[in-house]
Amino acid sequence: MNSGGPAVTDSIGRQWRADEYYIGGGTHTVANTIAGTADQALFQSERWGMSGYDIPVANGTYTLQLLLAELNPASGARVFSATANGQPVITNYNIAAEVGNFRADVVRQTVTVTNGVLQLRFIASSNSASVTGIELLTTSTPSGQPMPTGDLAGWHQIFSDDFITPAATGSFPGTAYGSTWNGYDGSRDTSKQGVYSPAKTLSVSGGALTMNLHTENGTHLVAAPYPRLPGGAFGQTYGRYSVRFRADAVAGYKTAWLLWPDTNNWSDGEIDFPEGNLTGHIEAFSHHVGAPTQQDQFSTAATYGTWHTATTEWTPGRVTFVLDGITIGSATTAIPTTSMHFVLQTETCTDGCTVSNTATGNVQVDWISIYSRS
Repeated sequence: MNSGGPAVTDSIGRQWRADEYYIGGGTHTVANTIAGTADQALFQSERWGMSGYDIPVANGTYTLQLLLAELNPASGARVFSATANGQPVITNYNIAAEVGNFRADVVRQTVTVTNGVLQLRFIASSNSASVTGIELLTTSTPSGQPMPTGDLAGWHQIFSDDFITPAATGSFPGTAYGSTWNGYDGSRDTSKQGVYSPAKTLSVSGGALTMNLHTENGTHLVAAPYPRLPGGAFGQTYGRYSVRFRADAVAGYKTAWLLWPDTNNWSDGEIDFPEGNLTGHIEAFSHHVGAPTQQDQFSTAATYGTWHTATTEWTPGRVTFVLDGITIGSATTAIPTTSMHFVLQTETCTDGCTVSNTATGNVQVDWISIYSRS
């Protein structure tokens, strides 16, 4: 639903309803360019000051997405909360403080409807509530294992993505993911045989992020998307990182999904999991601070062809690697102590192999969940 505006068609051909089912409030439209989106019309109109929406929908579990943008900076700080069928969606949320003025933001939450109505309620603590769009998406779990939601013992969930919203090749991050994802673009990969090209490799469909590894005009195209943490943070010191993934056995390509220092200084350490050639086995590595050519290595017999969940737990003095619920090893030597960011670095092989121009296949991610220490 295009809140505050008419029916529109978005950049990937989906139809959005005109604003309806609202309870009070007014509308406001701007002509300003909205950063972070290819769908200007969805973020240039808003409904503000409403107490809620009562939207008739079939019973079931959905991913609710609230589209947000600060379209009236002169009003000062806007802080509000929202609930869906009584469950918190956002609490004391300030759009401008999170992403800035005239910039698209998307907030996601899993909701369950049992009485045929999605009841959204908004409460403002400063100025008025505002929303530019409302989207309900049927949840999808292609791997058969649902994404974890909520905190765990000792861990506070700060980021998750179930990849519900479709995004055609060339439109990721785009409107749906621009506020939560970024990626390497145009640079050479570690072996220098591949080039990071999100526009040629990344898409979302069927509830999974897909990285299509292939060659065009003699250039091997690879991908390295990375999540944006809340509040614009690039990385964090210590954390828990879980990813549900699989890959085709594409000769000449590998994963090296890693925690990399925000300083961009290898001497501050490196943590890799899952790492390995897509035709081989999944391994984990912890590179030592101060001597990164030295490392602790943990090997498995697992291959990439079936779905796996890889979890890295990084705490003071220890890094623990868990594959499908089983700990494969813990490193305790020269563990990183500075802020690091997580990159799904998928690239050409680094063991001296030659990559064929005809090799092609997909790496898929069902979901990702990131935690800070609580």
